[in-house]
Amino acid sequence: MNLLTETKDRVLKKKNKRGILKKILLVLVLVLVVWLFIVLIAFAQFVSSSIEGVSALKSAKTEGYAFHFDSASRFLIEAEESFIEADRMYYFVSSLRPVPVIGKKVFQAAKLVHAGREATGSLSSVLLIGSDVLKLAGLDEDYLQAMRYGMPPNG
Repeated sequence: MNLLTETKDRVLKKKNKRGILKKILLVLVLVLVVWLFIVLIAFAQFVSSSIEGVSALKSAKTEGYAFHFDSASRFLIEAEESFIEADRMYYFVSSLRPVPVIGKKVFQAAKLVHAGREATGSLSSVLLIGSDVLKLAGLDEDYLQAMRYGMPPNG
């Protein structure tokens, strides 16, 4: 009877160990799924903010070429805000860095976002200086538009 009790105890211990291992595995899988969900949402926001930033930069360029300095400034501010949001999302997305192919691409994209953010600051300064120089010279956007298209300015 003692042998039968010992065998029963061993079987119960093995079942308990299996049960504990299953619970640990289940918790790990749940943590992995939650992490993956958070990273995917952050990645989507990272990409979206990056695209919005690039689009705003292009709009600022178009407005700057047309001598619409106020709207170009607004687009640069919008671009900078988008790049700041992308930087914020990179905090979550950076956990993908150890993944062989994806991690490298994410890191490169983050460097481009950072460069875009730096560029918006520089371009804002240049735009402000250009606008101030034109005001000091007594020129306005209408005058520059007329000169651009080869028409004689009014004034």
